[in-house]
Amino acid sequence: MSRSNPRLPARRRLATAISVCAATAMAVSMALASAGPVLAHTGHGDEGDAVPYGPASRAASAPVTVDPEEAATLGREHAEEHARTRMAMAGVGEYPQTTRTERLKALTASQEKANASFDAAEFGRFQEYFQSPDFAAHVALLPTGKVLLFSFERIETNPQNEPAPTQTIGKENAGRAWIWDPAKGTGAGAFTEKKPPVINMPDGKNEPRPAPFFCAGHSYLPNGMLGVFGGNLGGNGGSGAKLSLVFDRGRRSGT
Repeated sequence: MSRSNPRLPARRRLATAISVCAATAMAVSMALASAGPVLAHTGHGDEGDAVPYGPASRAASAPVTVDPEEAATLGREHAEEHARTRMAMAGVGEYPQTTRTERLKALTASQEKANASFDAAEFGRFQEYFQSPDFAAHVALLPTGKVLLFSFERIETNPQNEPAPTQTIGKENAGRAWIWDPAKGTGAGAFTEKKPPVINMPDGKNEPRPAPFFCAGHSYLPNGMLGVFGGNLGGNGGSGAKLSLVFDRGRRSGT
């Protein structure tokens, strides 16, 4: 997490504070998604009082050590919220498959309840989850109606930890890509793997690997091809890679 410097001008300290809050917000969402119910919430009005339980409630009542630089930039109360969030995340622990399955069921049920009052004909509706061979950190609808998914080769299976090789330098810092054909449904036969070009990255390791083009920017070109710019060199918080790739749907994808 970024730390503020009290010697910085006020404007720069404010920008740092915003980045701290953004990082904390992401951390909160990860903790809630993986830990399951950390606070029971029964709604509003006369439905009853919330009853806290789980790691978040323990963090809410335990003493915390506030980062003085966060307190100087954000204020004492806000800095305490950050400290308690970090404590709650530390108490989540491992995330077994049984917990993942139950959380998915709970999410499905909650979404059905939340969407029940909306007319699908007017608002649309997500109807199902399905297995994908890729994380789809990047998704691009191609002119053919097929969908390009691309991301990274996972180095960690516990979602409490960073699954991407963001900090990894060398051959494990690699990308991957798939084509999904919605006309074939959502089974394994609807996906076709598309290997990124093998590149020897300028990281001093001399270990060629599929281009680590995740965390890149991408945009459609006038001729319908997809341009991908940037990627991950690895290390130092995710150093950017100087990559420039084009996905040619005609020759490379076979579509």
